[in-house]
Amino acid sequence: YAGILSAVGIHLADVVQERQEPAAEQLGSPDSPTNVDLEARLDSLQASAEAALVKQVKGLRIQRSKD
Repeated sequence: YAGILSAVGIHLADVVQERQEPAAEQLGSPDSPTNVDLEARLDSLQASAEAALVKQVKGLRIQRSKD
């Protein structure tokens, strides 16, 4: 049964894309240039990961997690 259970587990597994890049900044007020730059970098990483998922999986529905 091991092969069948493995196939079922693979079928049920989440599809995940992760992106990361180093960042060493001093955080200031929410509107500071540093925070705006970090948000732009995070948006770019998110767009890159979502594009990779869409390319990999047809009919994809993206669910975001704060983890």
